[in-house]
Amino acid sequence: MGFVSIRLPEEFIAETKDFAEKDYRTIPQQIMYWAELGKQQELRNWQLEKMRLGLEQARNGIIATESDVSRVFNKCKK
Repeated sequence: MGFVSIRLPEEFIAETKDFAEKDYRTIPQQIMYWAELGKQQELRNWQLEKMRLGLEQARNGIIATESDVSRVFNKCKK
């Protein structure tokens, strides 16, 4: 895995450092940890939205094909 440099506000880095020290992480490790938490939450939100839409379609009598179901489940596995 390669690395890149990015510019972040000093206040954010200071806050990140405080959290990182409490959990014995480096600042980059803390940012990666937060990013992973955010990514997991986004996936859960996406899955919940797909389920909500599926229930709405079922209530309206719209039936998904087996291909539709497979496509949604395959995306959820990623």
